[in-house]
Amino acid sequence: MTEQEKIKKYIEDENRRLAALPKKVSQDKYCYRGTKVLKNKLHITSQEVLKQAERKIVGANLTYIQLYPVSGRFDIQHLKDIHYLLFGNIYDFAGHLRDTELSKNGTNFCRVDMLEDYLEETLRKMRQRAATITDRSSYVAFLAYFYSELNMAHPFRDGNGRTLREFMRQFVQKKNDDLSFGKYELLYSKMDKDRLLEATIYSVRHDTSLLEQEFDQGLMELQLEKQDRNFKTR
Repeated sequence: MTEQEKIKKYIEDENRRLAALPKKVSQDKYCYRGTKVLKNKLHITSQEVLKQAERKIVGANLTYIQLYPVSGRFDIQHLKDIHYLLFGNIYDFAGHLRDTELSKNGTNFCRVDMLEDYLEETLRKMRQRAATITDRSSYVAFLAYFYSELNMAHPFRDGNGRTLREFMRQFVQKKNDDLSFGKYELLYSKMDKDRLLEATIYSVRHDTSLLEQEFDQGLMELQLEKQDRNFKTR
């Protein structure tokens, strides 16, 4: 059995285990009563319609902030600002840390009472350990590790993946200022979306080796013409 087949089997086993557990019915305060549809500024009560509207709006917002990155220190406020700019015209909770417990695909994310401390400590370590990046290999390992650690926080009620990916992309863009071994960009289009998700789930109970494979695909050396363009737009 290949490593990829082992991962798929692990996720399938986890899903079967979760499906067999007793279901607790509770009302999510972030959702319209009796539904799983998030309360939104567009007053959409259909999950499918909301998903379509969100995809269009967030896609446009993402394009904007990729052209005009959020200024920040890669701290909690920076993460909040990215989330707000992506989702602020859809949800009232945009830019605010969640105040309810959250789980997904069998993973229980950071407890609410520990969330802010966990985020502060993880982001502090990320800023501190950035100085230990000495070559592309250590860079890939660094990105995979902190992507996994920040994913475990899942600080917002929704939109965590898109916010985290943009946060990491901006980190790579900013890190170019002091890299001695080249200039890079993080292209998620070079990664396999399904494998990235599987690797993220796998990293919770195992290690980040599979995430490293995906970040190895996505961390691309910046072409000279792009370096010139990025310099001119600062």
